[in-house]
Amino acid sequence: MSVTTLIASIALITAIASLLVGVGNARRLNLIGVGRQRFEARRALQDGTSMPVVVRDAIGGASSAADFVLVVASGTCPACRSLAADLNHQRPQLGAHPIIIVDVSKDGEPTFSEFIDFKAIAIYDRTQVLQKALRAELIPYSFVVSNWRIVGHTLGSDIVSLTRLIGEAGVAGPTS
Repeated sequence: MSVTTLIASIALITAIASLLVGVGNARRLNLIGVGRQRFEARRALQDGTSMPVVVRDAIGGASSAADFVLVVASGTCPACRSLAADLNHQRPQLGAHPIIIVDVSKDGEPTFSEFIDFKAIAIYDRTQVLQKALRAELIPYSFVVSNWRIVGHTLGSDIVSLTRLIGEAGVAGPTS
């Protein structure tokens, strides 16, 4: 191997290494949010808030219960499907009160209800009127409701947090 080839090889290896380091640094900066706007979702309705009238009217036609778990979800959302599987598995631990689903799936998409193996009340919200009234911009979003007031809420597919909220709120006892 000639000296010129050796120098060219070293220069090429150095260039590739510096390129990889630069790409790695750019990716790290992107991951920590440098150079992009911070995403902040509006907060969903908080504990102690009464159910909005539009939501209450939609639910009132489907259920007479004032104590329930309200889940805002879609059939195309992977986290929602994960929550559906956990709800199916944990249903006896969630208590006797109804689970009401505000299904925001679009026309032609699978509905969240298709992934539920137990009796649940589904209210289809294709125009997202109910989702907006609840200010649940991200899904799945679950609300624990007692006497038409929100007593707990959780974002995501964390069934452990949802079960804990139901227990803390005293909304539902174990099913028989």
